[in-house]
Amino acid sequence: MTKHEILEDLAHQDNISIDNWTVPFAKATIIAYNGTYGIVIDLAQVSSAREETMILAHELGHFVTGTVYREKSRLHNFGKSERRAAEWAINFLVDFEQLKEYVSEGHDVHFVAEMMGLHPEVIARAIQMKHDEWVTDSEL
Repeated sequence: MTKHEILEDLAHQDNISIDNWTVPFAKATIIAYNGTYGIVIDLAQVSSAREETMILAHELGHFVTGTVYREKSRLHNFGKSERRAAEWAINFLVDFEQLKEYVSEGHDVHFVAEMMGLHPEVIARAIQMKHDEWVTDSEL
């Protein structure tokens, strides 16, 4: 199974529908309504299957981390909620051992993304997320 198919299965296990619909304010969103959830992705704004997988992982990350926005959500939690969803998505999508190997060999983000079958933004964020840890490891 691909990562995308696994994400779809996870969503369906939690009765989260996934639909293509116009989202004027973003490429995607997760909606909570009367105890049910739906992920809406505006495929007209998505440039590739890899980007769609990245977006689906992020939106599902909101559900898994309990950071789904509701009508009365506080705006001051926005950054924290986005960060938690993004971190869940990256941790789900990225094999960090493989990534560390590619980075230590000096490969650029686009090469690594191609080799790992992921969107370059996922790789860039994963490297940023692990940078301090990896620098500390290399200093030992």
